[in-house]
Amino acid sequence: MNIYNQRLISKAFESGFDSQEIAAIHGTDLYTLKQIIKTGIQPGTNYTQENPKVHLNVRKGDIFVYPIKDRASVKGEYGIYDLKEAIEEASSYAELIAHEQEFAINVGLTFKKGESYFGYDGGILELRSFFNDYDIGHKPEDHYIPGNIEKVFNYLVQRGYSHKEIDDIVEHCREKKGLILSYSNSIFDKKHKPLPGNEGFDVRVQDITIDSIIGVEPLDDECAEFLESLDED
Repeated sequence: MNIYNQRLISKAFESGFDSQEIAAIHGTDLYTLKQIIKTGIQPGTNYTQENPKVHLNVRKGDIFVYPIKDRASVKGEYGIYDLKEAIEEASSYAELIAHEQEFAINVGLTFKKGESYFGYDGGILELRSFFNDYDIGHKPEDHYIPGNIEKVFNYLVQRGYSHKEIDDIVEHCREKKGLILSYSNSIFDKKHKPLPGNEGFDVRVQDITIDSIIGVEPLDDECAEFLESLDED
């Protein structure tokens, strides 16, 4: 692990949400944080404009952030967030990302097109709605399963997972909450190409480097333990 980057993230962890310089925040997962420490760059989306699920002409590498009221040098198309509101939004997003990534790791899927799309031999699984809608203990023979849940469920059954094992995997993944990254105004410089986001109040930027991260807030024990361990190395 890159020692210099490790120290930067450790310092950001100590700061949390305390810095008055926080201009934007973003929810993500532990896997992404480890990539940032390794490379010094935050990976963005692999979505392309051809993806029918995307509402905007999203650029490959876009990162969607929530700009903070009275701090951010830019705002979304329709407005801006206060810090509390931004934390709530980012926390929800971080949880979704953490669920999806943990699921992919557990069942051997590979990242393919975007945060909620994971590739497998027969195509692509969309995981976000699966985690939103899947009911623990359901039986496909008892009632109709909505299309995307059925697709993911059948994929697992075909790979030899029992109903109980699927429930256990989903319960395990739902324990993951992810983390929140906080950024300075430097992410809104022209070189990061800020544009309006997907929800009217968010902004998408590119090429965020580790030196722009000035706060890290864990949302679950695994993330907290990892961040605490950075000080020990």
